[in-house]
Amino acid sequence: MVLVLIYHFFKNVLPGGFIGVDIFFVFSGYLITSLVIKEIGEKDSFSLLDFYRRRFLRIFPPLLIMVLFTLPLSMLLPSDYRANIGNQAMAALGFVTNLFEIRSGSSYESQFFPHFYVHTWTLSLEFLFYLLGGLFFFLLYKIISKRRKNNLSGENQFKLIVMIASLVGALISIVILELKFNPVNPSVTYYSASSHFYPFFIGSLTATLCGIKLTKSQQRTFEKKDKLIPIITMVVLTIILVIMARLFTFDNPLTFRIGLIATSIVTAVMIANARILSVITTSKEPRVLEFLADISYSMYLWHWPLWIVISYFINNVLVAGILSLILTTVISAVVYYGIEPWFHGKNLDRLIQYWQDKRVRYGVIGALAILLIGDITIGVTAKPISDLESSVYNGELVQTSNKIKELGTAGIQMNTIFNSIYVSSDFKNPLSGLISDEEVVEKNVKYANYTIASSDIKGGVTLIGDSVMLGAAQELADTIPGAVVDAKVSRNYQAGYETFENLLKTGKLGKYVVIGLGTNPMGGAEADYINKMIQELPAGSRLIFIVPYNAKNPTDTLMNTQEFIRDAAKKYDFVTAYEWPTDAQNYVSELEDGVHLIYGKNLKRVYTSGLIKTLNAAAEKPAKKE
Repeated sequence: MVLVLIYHFFKNVLPGGFIGVDIFFVFSGYLITSLVIKEIGEKDSFSLLDFYRRRFLRIFPPLLIMVLFTLPLSMLLPSDYRANIGNQAMAALGFVTNLFEIRSGSSYESQFFPHFYVHTWTLSLEFLFYLLGGLFFFLLYKIISKRRKNNLSGENQFKLIVMIASLVGALISIVILELKFNPVNPSVTYYSASSHFYPFFIGSLTATLCGIKLTKSQQRTFEKKDKLIPIITMVVLTIILVIMARLFTFDNPLTFRIGLIATSIVTAVMIANARILSVITTSKEPRVLEFLADISYSMYLWHWPLWIVISYFINNVLVAGILSLILTTVISAVVYYGIEPWFHGKNLDRLIQYWQDKRVRYGVIGALAILLIGDITIGVTAKPISDLESSVYNGELVQTSNKIKELGTAGIQMNTIFNSIYVSSDFKNPLSGLISDEEVVEKNVKYANYTIASSDIKGGVTLIGDSVMLGAAQELADTIPGAVVDAKVSRNYQAGYETFENLLKTGKLGKYVVIGLGTNPMGGAEADYINKMIQELPAGSRLIFIVPYNAKNPTDTLMNTQEFIRDAAKKYDFVTAYEWPTDAQNYVSELEDGVHLIYGKNLKRVYTSGLIKTLNAAAEKPAKKE
């Protein structure tokens, strides 16, 4: 839990703090399986309905409370933050947020705007584990009860089969992870139950070896242990987890192929050592740890929506993080100690006493009715997509329209004629015969303050970019002669290189190639693909890299990419760097999300004009030689 909070509040401190989710999954698998084994061992029975009831009452009421009270908070933010929030809330309450995020195609770390309830994707896997695990435990218990014919007790048979099933399940899930993993879009693998269920299995496996209920043999063995060894082991493993949380970033493929699996194994070993310590030590757990353990689930639920709201109004990350932590802790304590007990049949006498007062009863009913109506209104009236997404999709339509124009011989010829006239026009003279004078005048007025492309730019301009470039697709296509814009949401350098390679093979690569990527990091692999593009660029061509920029989250990977591009521009005459960060910093107040161009009235002009200036400069430099 601590790792997750640090990751969300102070991401630069622990960029891999999301491994805390896998730690939670392992603990959950361990705890649930241990309790089931304990119940079967002590009662020789297992009620599936009771199991489901306990799990539902533990997980759903706090979730419902959080959603009901955080939806109104979204009204404090610009409308783009509430885009599709009704469906987000329904997905959270239906325990299908992971499927919602997969279908929306959004990246776990690179969303246009942070989804209010994206963090509830973990509950989707948790709830699925309850459903499938509970059913498996129930059926297994029934089968063993009817066919108990050997010397093993029912409990031991149950543990043995669960152990084997957990081991097999973990291996299958890991194999699916390795086969399914796509470095271009790792979020699908991360959200998917089939490829991210192994931590639960590892936790269940650990429960069969050293669960809450120990055998007499285990008890005697643990009592003989020197407590110094497990203490040292716990400290070392904790340090290892912190180091992993520092090194394993979401954009690094090794995080998924090795890091998260290693996290689960390390956590299992920590659980085993903690179980040993619980036997050989008599000291009680500190009250503060008990308190944090009690409210940890509510803290997880509340921290993210509160952080989104607070960090929007407070730019100082440290202050916003501390304030979010304080509010999260207070609210979580109120929910856990004050409200949750009612759902478990506790403290009902006091509740009934208050409820008998008509003023209290009517006041509560009225307040809840207003809250519910308000929540429904917010969800129903929220726009389906943000203005930023709309702008990006419009950019895709522009690209599609431009590609349609290229189809057919006549289309190509007309496009060639148009470009030749367009170059000579310099936006000054009407283009008779192709478009109306009115359209020319309108375009001249629209782009009057834009930099004019040099007539030396010949042979076509190919632009390959991500959603940043996509936001200015229309402007780029209109102002750069012979421009073909191929930009796509969430595109990273690997996907960009694949596009570059395909255009190269099909002979569609222009003499000027502009690469606008890097805001969707790949954990340092960017340099390899930049080098490949430089080496594979045909002779007679020029390469322009747009230096990526993120005002709100300048990660180490992004800054390394910036420096690599600058070094490449110094090393090769045919490579030129457009310093977008320099231009963007003058208009940083218009960068609503720190990255995209939609909000500021100047951003598209500055971006397009700056790139044209860079193209003009590149035209004066030598092209790549044979």
